[in-house]
Amino acid sequence: MERLAFIPVIFLLLTLLAGCSDDDETAPMINDVPYTAADYDSIGRQFLPSGMTKLTLANDRMDLHHQQLLSPQQGMAQDDLIAVLMSGEPGPATYWP
Repeated sequence: MERLAFIPVIFLLLTLLAGCSDDDETAPMINDVPYTAADYDSIGRQFLPSGMTKLTLANDRMDLHHQQLLSPQQGMAQDDLIAVLMSGEPGPATYWP
């Protein structure tokens, strides 16, 4: 019978502890990176910050524009990436140092 008397006490303590918890979950910071596309020109950042990022592309002219994100392999230089892309070979751009 004494064990049953502890059930309301335990329930009360758990309720009090739950009320003390921090429910203010902070939302992850989202980096906002705007780009503006004009005829044969693009205005924006060259490198993106790490973490969640929202990209916005605003078209400043009548022609349609597009944007591509590239993540070169470790150790790949800019000239190597340009050479692979300019080769015109289909498939993924691979680099063998």
